[in-house]
Amino acid sequence: MEMTKSRITTLVIIVIVIAAAVIGNYYLMKPAQEKANEQEQQQTGEQNNQNQEQEQNQDADQVTGTVSNGDNSQFKQWPDEPKAVVEAVSPIVAKANAGKLQEALTDYLALEKTYPTSILLLNNIADLYSDMSNWTKSAEYYKKLIAAHPDYTPAYRMLGYLYEYHMGNKEVDIKALFDAGLKVTNNSSDLAGWMAAYYEEQGSPAKAAPYAAIVAANANKNK
Repeated sequence: MEMTKSRITTLVIIVIVIAAAVIGNYYLMKPAQEKANEQEQQQTGEQNNQNQEQEQNQDADQVTGTVSNGDNSQFKQWPDEPKAVVEAVSPIVAKANAGKLQEALTDYLALEKTYPTSILLLNNIADLYSDMSNWTKSAEYYKKLIAAHPDYTPAYRMLGYLYEYHMGNKEVDIKALFDAGLKVTNNSSDLAGWMAAYYEEQGSPAKAAPYAAIVAANANKNK
């Protein structure tokens, strides 16, 4: 009987020791796991920011990419732009790329007085304001660009990025912008695809569906 009690006592002690070890190990591992989770979330956030920047830069490159080449290829890129505009913009782009943002802005605004409806110029001013984190002025110039050239779809996309990432992500503003653009451009697949992707990212596939249907319908027309 005494032996049985002794064994029971011993077993109880062993169980307590094991439980203490397991609990202690849990609390030792918990901070490490939380830190790992935090690092994973941070990496995911950084990746999303990189994806956003890549998308924006791809759109911006369509407008500024060949301006500073210093050869005749820049005029082929912008056949509807006056040669004088392209030549004047080229050194301003070089200033901006060198980090002289305020000087570049001053030059752009001076040039705008002569060419107030230039796609190249208005877009570059909007893009420069964005580089300076002046979202309000950047949006103002994208709106100027849309007013002057309502069928120029990259301007809608860039303004959409501003609304989404820097100006509160107000669905009502984004939807109004792109719906207006779709009317003007006769249901551009470019704009419809942007909106479909936007709603998918927001977790609203039902709202994305009508825009995806526009893209599909346009694709069928082109078959």
